[in-house]
Amino acid sequence: MPRVCVFVSFLLLLVSVQSRHFMKFSYEELTEDVAKDSVPMAVLVKPLNDNVLRFKQAWRLGSFSWSDCGKPSKIMSLTNLVVSPDPIEEGATAQVTVEGVMDETVSSPIEADVKLEYNTRIFGWKTVPCTQGVGSCDYPNICSKLPSGTCPIKKGKYHMTKSFPVPTSPPSGDYRVTVNLKSQGTWLACFHINAAISN
Repeated sequence: MPRVCVFVSFLLLLVSVQSRHFMKFSYEELTEDVAKDSVPMAVLVKPLNDNVLRFKQAWRLGSFSWSDCGKPSKIMSLTNLVVSPDPIEEGATAQVTVEGVMDETVSSPIEADVKLEYNTRIFGWKTVPCTQGVGSCDYPNICSKLPSGTCPIKKGKYHMTKSFPVPTSPPSGDYRVTVNLKSQGTWLACFHINAAISN
């Protein structure tokens, strides 16, 4: 049974790095969200075809940081998180290296509550809505999205480096992501990620 590191999977769910739909909202959905002041006007760019928003192909990940915001009673701890290379370019290969500790074995279902925010500068931090599984979304059971045999996640230390194709870049700006995890009513962990992206 493969010991796939759950922490990498959580990160991949946050940024959808394996999805070709990363940060590609429909024009109608995005303009509606902007009208509600839930995402920044800077996100809007001229669609290049069929109402699909596209962004620049080269981007830099700067001032990247993370923290473990878990309670003392947490079961899951993140000890290291590294993303490379810098700059990151669409079509290239990036790597995520993650280390973590599971204090107890955790069974399915594992719920993930993800909050993604973007700094609009003028209006401050705004929540990016959940669109096609990307953004501020609630995932009722991330085990269903992981390779077979991953859950239950056994007690122990985990270290994993995973390579993946780089998706279309998001708009430039400051982002922050907060992930809360729980299983069958038991609170597991909290992770907080800050990143600045420039095109």
